[in-house]
Amino acid sequence: MSDSPEEVLAWHSNYVEAISSIARVTPGGVVREAGGLTLARSGLGIPAFNAVFALDPPSSLATAEDGVWKVFGDSATRWLLVTTPEISKGLGPLIRAFDLRHEETIPGMAWAPLPERVPPGPAGFEVRRVRVPEEARLFAQTMMEGFEARPALMDPWVDGVRTQHLTSSELPGWYLGFLSGRPVGTAVRITTGDVAGIYGVSTLPGFRRRGFGEAITRHAAIEGYQEGCRTSYLQSSKAGRSVYERIGFRWVEDYQLWSPARGEGPSVESEQQAGRKG
Repeated sequence: MSDSPEEVLAWHSNYVEAISSIARVTPGGVVREAGGLTLARSGLGIPAFNAVFALDPPSSLATAEDGVWKVFGDSATRWLLVTTPEISKGLGPLIRAFDLRHEETIPGMAWAPLPERVPPGPAGFEVRRVRVPEEARLFAQTMMEGFEARPALMDPWVDGVRTQHLTSSELPGWYLGFLSGRPVGTAVRITTGDVAGIYGVSTLPGFRRRGFGEAITRHAAIEGYQEGCRTSYLQSSKAGRSVYERIGFRWVEDYQLWSPARGEGPSVESEQQAGRKG
């Protein structure tokens, strides 16, 4: 199946917005355009939430490099360059300037057309929208436990979201999955245009390989359809690809993730993709 340039642009825009939306509400976060690249620094201790997006050819490598130095150069924040195999071929000067190393290549996957109704999930498993403020921190703690990361890493983001939504009774894109009343999984839906982007899919250790991650992903995507979305899109780990293919997603492209050689910490796999083992 051939995907139009407009579809690809819509998917890329959703990915960029997902990370930028975190940076915009986190205290001290920065979102900036530089040389055709989007720079989103949340300051959270997860590289995936601090990204330089080069999903189109840069308009000026010199301007892009200067922008990256200003946003990340004097910061201890670990960050990623997110690009595609094709675009990365023209990023040599930027890659060398920051001594970037290729961490991994992950698949981007799309699901269309979306079904009208959510099918039943595993017995005893219930997916609910997250309420603010009562369940916001529970959601973040569950997601981080699913990622096998420290729960407190997401506190600044949760505080920023709660402040922004003080008058709202519901966060449209946050989902918690419960098994017999216990939270065991999460997902986030970011809607841009008619694209439902699925992020933050996590399942607690000890509850994996039981279909919970698959069920909450499907639930979030189909609710997106019910609210006007035509396509669902996500980035998978290599291990999770077969799970999403069972749902109906298909591979459409690859993303390359690059990181500075200095300041090594927990791997990209453990912090960005660990939750996608549902």
